[in-house]
Amino acid sequence: MLFKSLETITLNKVKRERANFILRSILPMPEKTVNMISSAGGMGKTFLSIRLASEFVKENNQKALCWFSEDHKGEIGLRFDTLADCLMVDEKTQSMITLINSEPKQFAIKENGTFRANYEALKGITEDCIANDIRLLIIDPLLAFYGGDENDNSQARIFMQPFVDWAKRQNITIIFIHHSNKNGGSTRGAGAFRDAVRTLYELNYVLDDNGEIDFNKKDNGIRQVSLAKDNRNAFYWFEKLYGGGITELKILPTRLNVEVTNYEPEYQNAEMPEIGF
Repeated sequence: MLFKSLETITLNKVKRERANFILRSILPMPEKTVNMISSAGGMGKTFLSIRLASEFVKENNQKALCWFSEDHKGEIGLRFDTLADCLMVDEKTQSMITLINSEPKQFAIKENGTFRANYEALKGITEDCIANDIRLLIIDPLLAFYGGDENDNSQARIFMQPFVDWAKRQNITIIFIHHSNKNGGSTRGAGAFRDAVRTLYELNYVLDDNGEIDFNKKDNGIRQVSLAKDNRNAFYWFEKLYGGGITELKILPTRLNVEVTNYEPEYQNAEMPEIGF
């Protein structure tokens, strides 16, 4: 059978390939995909992100790019040093971790009443990543770069799809840092955010036998980590590491005071600006 308008291949000619995983020593994620880490505020997502970037550089000898829109570069540097002092990151890796100083860009915009991907902004960062041979991109938090209706599936899909296409097309893995619902647990916002990623890890406080926060583990930087979504068999590597789909993992240096706040960004319900030409 001949298809004139579509590229096709018969199944018997398909080359069998398994996904290659990065970060197999901490949070396994399939290479060249979009992934997500979600938790409530104050859980240690930024510390974990720094650790992931360092671990990626160490295991692959490849460059990582981090866009921490809520934290000043000086604070990030101090956090890296704190992790290094606790032997939670390799100090030598920081020369291959680049921080973006620019304000967050809206990677989806409302134009003439239509919500669309901002391909102009996307073109800039994709070209920069290619030119600088970036293989891991961490964006924190997702909502700072979104700007649409957090609970609108169609808008969330429009935002996420270019990143999915980019990861497939280029040799880059993308990690979005996102926030859970106010009461913790599940990832907040439209289901399309979750649908677009290949792995989703959720962080929570460890609970004691009475269902209350275990403050000893909390103060010692230990969090519960759950593999909440897995489309590429990350569970195989996660289980090899931790013996199941849920584990307790040291995220923060011991007794580091981190204030827990309800995350309510100003831009969450903000109207996207009209952009004309």
